[in-house]
Amino acid sequence: MSELLTPSEITRYLHVSLGSVMKAVHSGELPATEDESGCRKIELENAIEFARAHSLDAKALLRLRKQRVLVVDDDNDFKEMLLDVLTSEQRIWAKAAGSLFEARRVLSEFRPHYLILDAQLPDGNGWS
Repeated sequence: MSELLTPSEITRYLHVSLGSVMKAVHSGELPATEDESGCRKIELENAIEFARAHSLDAKALLRLRKQRVLVVDDDNDFKEMLLDVLTSEQRIWAKAAGSLFEARRVLSEFRPHYLILDAQLPDGNGWS
């Protein structure tokens, strides 16, 4: 599940009009970015702040929050077992990497809350 929402998705979760959401986007109150196709996307956390600022019920948006976990291990069986355990919980979004090089690439775009890290990886020490 992505942590980016379209204005239409926000209207469904908050039960507000698209006009209200777009007015907030155009005024800068609700920051939005455009993806490659030109579609506006809004960070989940910004949508939650917007809901709270306008005394809207943000429970539906809060349920979208997932804890991101990155598993970095070169042992594929262990890595897959951890991913299975982690993703069995609906509130966890897990990704895996098999090396430090791959982990660095994933870190920049995935921004995990937690990191499960093998200390001895083929391309270096997991602590560095």
